[in-house]
Amino acid sequence: MDEKKEKQLAKAIVQKARSECIDKKIDSHVAVSAFLDGVIRELIELNSEEKVANFLESFAKKVRMGLYNKK
Repeated sequence: MDEKKEKQLAKAIVQKARSECIDKKIDSHVAVSAFLDGVIRELIELNSEEKVANFLESFAKKVRMGLYNKK
């Protein structure tokens, strides 16, 4: 499977998990925090802490620039 298809599948899996959290009335902040905690831990297993920190800082910059706002 190519990377684009893998990404689409991964997004669908995340959406399904998010829907399940909503159905079980799990607070959005709690659900997102739990997901991010897991992702960050996995990234650190694959990369150095500094590399992961830089990666996350690049996301913070994109958020501040409004790249993730709904349009």
